[in-house]
Amino acid sequence: MRLWSLHPSYLDAVGLVALWREGLLARKVLQGQTKGYIHHPQLFRFRETGTPIHVLDFYLKTVHDESIRRGYHFDLSKISPCEVRPPSLLLPEKQLEYEFFHLLDKLKERSPRQYSLLRQTAVILPHPLFQIKPGDICSWEKKPVPSLTCLHSLFRKLLIFLIVTAIKPQTYAIPISSPGNYCSEQNYCKPFQPFAFSGSYSEKTCPAKEKALKR
Repeated sequence: MRLWSLHPSYLDAVGLVALWREGLLARKVLQGQTKGYIHHPQLFRFRETGTPIHVLDFYLKTVHDESIRRGYHFDLSKISPCEVRPPSLLLPEKQLEYEFFHLLDKLKERSPRQYSLLRQTAVILPHPLFQIKPGDICSWEKKPVPSLTCLHSLFRKLLIFLIVTAIKPQTYAIPISSPGNYCSEQNYCKPFQPFAFSGSYSEKTCPAKEKALKR
């Protein structure tokens, strides 16, 4: 569950639909109609207001307004009319920045076009429910775990490393061409042994050939 502190206009289609659905789920949780998500950190700031349903309905009304602007059809009857605006909730500026860059990470893969547009943002706008104040990331914020893409990349690099390090240098044997020169093993010497990773080879002359060359 993620109830964005950002203005809903920053979200792509998938994000806006998900926000509406998760907001309605949060509403049921606050009304005691579910067994799960009761202690979800995204609900802390709404509970602290004393009128969480009223505040959340105002939050969702703004999401609904954004859906109307885009031509979507969210069911407004699922929330109560917001005739009186609730007091603004204070939001630390670092929390807003954190959520903005968290959203960018999601959009980079999911919606490249939206990602390119948001990268040009000079001033980050919050949801109208919030008023920005100086401060750090909220204590209730849970930082995301590494994405599956990152884990896959790390696993791939580790697998390549294990495969490469497991390959042992191969030894090549060729017969001695010079008459009268002998190696200890069936008249064969071992002139080449590969370096790890480089693909190049170092030449090793057999003892018998070295002795012949010194003559």
